[in-house]
Amino acid sequence: MDSSTIGIPMSTATELRPPTRPAWLVALVGTVERHSKRWAKDREAHRTVQLLSRLDARTLRDIGLDASELSSAALEAVGCIEVTRLRV
Repeated sequence: MDSSTIGIPMSTATELRPPTRPAWLVALVGTVERHSKRWAKDREAHRTVQLLSRLDARTLRDIGLDASELSSAALEAVGCIEVTRLRV
């Protein structure tokens, strides 16, 4: 089937493609998405620290944490930083 059978000249049919996005817009969208994902992880880590800080020292010790490690443990848990704790 050629373009003349559907009533659109061939030159017009090729012009119907959606416009490509400018490189700056693609870069901007990518940056916003990365920052949005990082912000969500930071919020999750913050909530985790808040929950862990409600535990007493004995309970924290039972799960292998000290009060001074709460923020790094939370950041490791959500994947913001590399895991450095030994898991047994």
